[in-house]
Amino acid sequence: MERFPLETTVCVSRLIVSGVLDEVPGLRLLVAHAGAALPSLIGRLDSCVQHDIAIARRLKQEPSAYLRSNMYFDAIAYSKPALAALVDTVGGDRIMFGTDNPFFPPPGEEEKDVNGQLWPSTMKVFQTIEQFKDQKLSDQILFRNAQSILGI
Repeated sequence: MERFPLETTVCVSRLIVSGVLDEVPGLRLLVAHAGAALPSLIGRLDSCVQHDIAIARRLKQEPSAYLRSNMYFDAIAYSKPALAALVDTVGGDRIMFGTDNPFFPPPGEEEKDVNGQLWPSTMKVFQTIEQFKDQKLSDQILFRNAQSILGI
């Protein structure tokens, strides 16, 4: 399970540099793990692409632009600094509340019916969003973005 964010980072990076997002410009992706390491590494990826002529010629824009145009992200960061990096990288309008339910049931409750119980992992995501003390941003992430993106 500790490899999931790393796999997300590698997968999205490869989608970008392969040119797939230019070949299918209407493709929209929901990226798990709050973008994983992408908010921290996207500047590095931009720089690497600038110096790799073959990739730079293949792409219509720098890698960071794809994060802001083709992708949406869940808010499962579990820490304010990580979520803040995502907000700074892509903006609050591309992030939606998410949970790890049903993957991480409440500790010690794996064998029981956990429907209706508070899940600590879900509460941690909610508390992380609330740490910003910005009602507009919280509303965007908790429900407004989903309403807009999903048309509900």
